[in-house]
Amino acid sequence: SGLRKFLIKLKSFPVVMVIASNSNINYIQKMLGSLSITKFFDGIITPNKLVKPKPNPDMFNIIAKKYSVKNEDCLVIEDSLPGIIATKKAGMFSVGLTTTLAPSDLHMADIISKNYIELYSKLSFAQSIN
Repeated sequence: SGLRKFLIKLKSFPVVMVIASNSNINYIQKMLGSLSITKFFDGIITPNKLVKPKPNPDMFNIIAKKYSVKNEDCLVIEDSLPGIIATKKAGMFSVGLTTTLAPSDLHMADIISKNYIELYSKLSFAQSIN
């Protein structure tokens, strides 16, 4: 809930937004297109012969390196336990989004949010434009 509004607000900051998913790239592109949100993302990374799937942190480490961002400066929004585990292994801040799982299933996340509107209100850097 509130995904588009969340993305619009985030893009008002100098942030890089990349999708790291275990899903098929064609499926991700189709979903982004159907939601008309492709333009908000700077890239997509999925597992391949050289990049292991979550819970391995490869995807997150590659993104941080590609965009010259320190791992500890990254915020990852995840809706799966393997994703949270990968985030923690990469040394990144994790948000468990309970759109598909119960909060107890995402207990390893740094914070848990039920939707994007609630998440935006929890992000301290975002408070300056509310």
